[in-house]
Amino acid sequence: MSLYLQKCPPGLDLLLLVARWRFGAMSASLPGAVEEPCEPQHGKQFSLHPSHRTSQKTLVKTGSSPWQQCQFMVPLEEKYRCEACRDVLQEPRQTACGHRFCLQCITTILSQARPACPIDDEILRPDEEHLSNCHWEPVQCSFHGCPQRPLRKYLEQHIASCPLRQRSCKFCLLPISLTDTKKHYETQCQKYLIPCPNHCDKGDIPRDELPTHLSCCPYRQAECSFSTCGCIYKGTLQGLKEHEEAALQHHLALVTSRNTDLELKVAVLHSQLVERGQVIEQLVQKVRQLEREILAQGQAGSKQEARLSNTQRMLAMQTEKLLKLQDVIQLSSKNDDQHFLHKGVQSMRDDIANLKARVEHFEENRTNRTQDENFGTMESSLNRHNEQLRQHDARLLDMDLRFQVMETTSYNSKLIWKIRDYSRRKLDAVTGKTLSLYSQPFYTSAFGYKMCARVYLNGDGMGRGTHLSLFFVVMRGEYDALLPWPFRQRVTLTLMDQGVGRKHLSDTFKPDPSSTSFSRPASDMNIASGCPLFVSHDLLKTGSYVCDDTIFIKVVVDNSDLAEP
Repeated sequence: MSLYLQKCPPGLDLLLLVARWRFGAMSASLPGAVEEPCEPQHGKQFSLHPSHRTSQKTLVKTGSSPWQQCQFMVPLEEKYRCEACRDVLQEPRQTACGHRFCLQCITTILSQARPACPIDDEILRPDEEHLSNCHWEPVQCSFHGCPQRPLRKYLEQHIASCPLRQRSCKFCLLPISLTDTKKHYETQCQKYLIPCPNHCDKGDIPRDELPTHLSCCPYRQAECSFSTCGCIYKGTLQGLKEHEEAALQHHLALVTSRNTDLELKVAVLHSQLVERGQVIEQLVQKVRQLEREILAQGQAGSKQEARLSNTQRMLAMQTEKLLKLQDVIQLSSKNDDQHFLHKGVQSMRDDIANLKARVEHFEENRTNRTQDENFGTMESSLNRHNEQLRQHDARLLDMDLRFQVMETTSYNSKLIWKIRDYSRRKLDAVTGKTLSLYSQPFYTSAFGYKMCARVYLNGDGMGRGTHLSLFFVVMRGEYDALLPWPFRQRVTLTLMDQGVGRKHLSDTFKPDPSSTSFSRPASDMNIASGCPLFVSHDLLKTGSYVCDDTIFIKVVVDNSDLAEP
């Protein structure tokens, strides 16, 4: 068995070798050591306690030990003695087998052919690898961030009590350090049980389940579903249900009031649309008048240009004749008729001069009149109205469509409305370009009620974005004074199925006599009344209601009990 040497524990050298010399003598500060007065004439002798004499395997040190002159009043403990020389340890060293020796003694033992412990005869050798297993060496704690360096012999004890040691969270089972336990519970652990912030009766809830619980917690604060209509109630979900049941009449009044406000706004918008349509019509008439004036001026200018061309041709002919006459005069200068010819030439020259003056006068008048009276005024007018025409171009197209639709009017209480380009018109409704469409008017008879249908392809009110909304509109007719009011006839609204099954979607309602929608119209048409949730967009996609990008809407008014005026 190989044994290794190690230096004795720190402090043992100091404990054993605290000593001082005074007057040529030495006194030790060890337990039981006393100092006596020096006797210079004979010298002072110190003796060891009889029980601490050298054993039979005592090694002899070179030189004398100062401890040999010490006498201990208390017996010296064995742990302070060298196992070889049995003297007090000097520069102590300890073997792996646990025995202690003076440095000089252990050096002598190791220099022998067979270095062995004099106590248990174990082989000794100096080996630095012992430090890797030395129980007295300070080592680093295995937990990251721990500043302590315990002795190796106490490492396991330190690890068991280290404040940075990790353990599994009892809620989420994740490893956490002891120092982070509180922070982990308060902010990080998803399974840590926390109370409901609404103080409901459910008790503690895992942190990761809290959002789901809050969405259905009976104590969660919520607004009334009629808050958009003006209801100011706020309370728990349970209280909200009780409130909605108790405040039914109040909510109905709020909805009615809001609906009335919306109807007034629609009426105002319709009135503004009619006024703008009138302005557009006036502008169209002005443009047409300007076009006629421009055409007339162009025709007059063409006539003047033709007359000017004829005059120029006549002038050229007269000039040619004049040249010929001059040649004749030169050849017959002695002729008797010379005087007559000179008179004829002069007359022709005067005629030509008059023609030239007339042509110049005509051109001047034509240029001045064209610049001053016609083109300047027309350019100014066109520039003034050009911007307005561009702004109302889209509205003119819409009005033109409505005028075309009016040509298909019926007088038998039935309307079949064909709406083409469904995809484009729905996109216009989604983008807000054209929110609704009006059908052509139809009548209960030639002298009966005037009516039409109104559709919101992207929905209106509660059906906006999810449904097609269909409404019935009572319009002002020419024979309203002869008809009974309010309008009381049953109305059936139908979206027609174009497939083989003919699964039409219909809704029938009886007019409310107290509603302004069915009173005698004071303007072009009353406020529409019908079904905001008539048919969902999903149902339109699944059935055969849209074919070739076209839908058909049918409106039937029951006139069985309606008498002719």
